[in-house]
Amino acid sequence: MNLDTERANRMFNLFMIAFIIAFVIGFGLGAFATWLVCQI
Repeated sequence: MNLDTERANRMFNLFMIAFIIAFVIGFGLGAFATWLVCQI
């Protein structure tokens, strides 16, 4: 039971880290695209 909870907790942490990274990358791409449009 304890091992299962620990594994689920680790998976949740990995998911949160991946979600944050994806959000930052998406936000960066959106800002870069907006900057490109403003440059043209």
